[in-house]
Amino acid sequence: MIRLKKHIKTYTRLLLFLSAIIMIGCVGDELNCPAPEAPTEKNEGLYLKFTVLTRNTYGTRDTGITRTADTDGDQEGSGAENFIVLSDLRFLLFDSERKLLQDFTTEAKVVSTNGSYSVYEILAAIHEPYFDSNKEKAIDFYIMATANGQSMGAGQPEGLTPGVTSIDDICSTSQATVMTDKPLATELLQANLFDTPDRQHFPMSGFQKFTLPKGALDISSEAAPYPLSQAYTGKNLNLLRTMAKIEVVDKINITGIYNEETDANHDYRIAKVEINGFMNSGALFPFIGQWTTVETDETQQVKAPTIPVTATYVNPPSFEDKDTDISAGQIIEFADDKYASSLREDKCPVFSGYVYEYSRQMLQTGQNAPYIRVTTKGDGAAGSSMVYRMRLAEYNDGTATTDLDMLLRNHIYRFEITGITPESKEEKLIIDWTLCDMDDVSIIIPPFN
Repeated sequence: MIRLKKHIKTYTRLLLFLSAIIMIGCVGDELNCPAPEAPTEKNEGLYLKFTVLTRNTYGTRDTGITRTADTDGDQEGSGAENFIVLSDLRFLLFDSERKLLQDFTTEAKVVSTNGSYSVYEILAAIHEPYFDSNKEKAIDFYIMATANGQSMGAGQPEGLTPGVTSIDDICSTSQATVMTDKPLATELLQANLFDTPDRQHFPMSGFQKFTLPKGALDISSEAAPYPLSQAYTGKNLNLLRTMAKIEVVDKINITGIYNEETDANHDYRIAKVEINGFMNSGALFPFIGQWTTVETDETQQVKAPTIPVTATYVNPPSFEDKDTDISAGQIIEFADDKYASSLREDKCPVFSGYVYEYSRQMLQTGQNAPYIRVTTKGDGAAGSSMVYRMRLAEYNDGTATTDLDMLLRNHIYRFEITGITPESKEEKLIIDWTLCDMDDVSIIIPPFN
C-alpha cells in the first residue's frame, strides 16, 4: 500500500554570494553606505569587485526586494551539494540584447574561511566598448555563471563569438554543453573528494540581468569598484544544480525519534537502495524558456527537463520482472545521507541518489520507466534479506496512478517508507511521498558580515 503524505514545493537553494565590496569602513549596514566617490583621475574600463562564498546554512530572501527569482526553498543543501571549485567557476558577460561581450573569469584569492563557509575575492577589470559607447545612459547587461562542470565532463561552452553568440544560443540544443564523461556516483558526489582523479561535484549554472546607472562608469575604479550589491541592485545571481535528488527515508516501524541503539538492528531496517533506469547524461544549461518568466529575466526554478539530444536512457528490466539480473551499469546505488538525516526531526536514516533530468515522454517502445529497489537488512539468516521494488510514481489517495512524468534539476523527490505489511499474500512497502525542490545557488552582493 502506498499513501500520499503531501506534495510540497521547496527549493534547495545553494548560497553562492557574489559580494561587491564598495569602500573600506562600510561593512556593517550596507543599506546606509554612500555611493563611491568619483576618482581624481580618469579610469578606463569598468571595475567590479566580488566576494564569492559558499555556506552550508540556508539563507532566506532579504526583505525589501520588489521581485526575486523563484528559487527559494526550505531544504538546506549539504556541504558537498553547495561546494564550488574555484578553478571551475566561470563568468560570461552579455549586452542588453543577450549577445556575448566577453569572458571575464579571473583568479580568485582566499579572504577567510571557517567550518561553515569560505570567502574568496574576485576583482574584474572590464574593458569593453559596449560600456564606453553607452556611458551617457543607463546600461543593461547580463552575467552568466557556471560552476563545477568539468568534474562531470561538461567543460565549458565552445565556439563562443562576441557579438554573435547569445544566452539563448548557449541554452539551445545546437550549443549543448553536455555532461557525459563520468557516470553518476552518489558516494563520490557526497564525499567531495577535491583532488582525486575520480572527484565529482555538482555542476551549476545561472544568469542575471543588471543595470549600470548613468555615470557609474566614470566613478568606477580599481580602488572603488562599482557595487553590484543587492542593496543597490535588489538582485542576486542564482545558480541551479543540474541534477535531481531522490531521497528514500527509512522510517519503517519508527513512530518517534530514531534510536541507533534500539532501531538499527531491526530485520526490516534498510540496507541498500538503488535506482534502475536513468539518463546517462545531462545538460549544464536548461532551455532559456525554463530560466525566464514574463516577470523576470533571470535564473528560475525549472518546470520541465532539458535533455540533450545525445543523451541515452539506461533501460532497466520491467518493474514486474523480478528474475532478470541487473548489471552494475544499469544501477545507481544511493548513499547514506547523514546530513539529510540530521535535518529531520525524527533523525531517521536517509538514502540519497542523484540523477540527470528525465522525461517519461522520451521513453521509446520497449523501454521501462525507472523504479527504486530497496533491500532490507534481515537477521543474517539465509534468505532473510528482502528486495522490494518501488515505483517512481504520482499518487492519488494512496494509490500509484501514473509513473512520474519527469525528474527535474534542483528538485528533491522524497519517499518515506513507514512500514512493511502483508497485502494480497505478498509483503508491500508502505510509503509516504513528498516532492521538494532543491534550494538554488545564489550569488548575492552585500558586504560580508
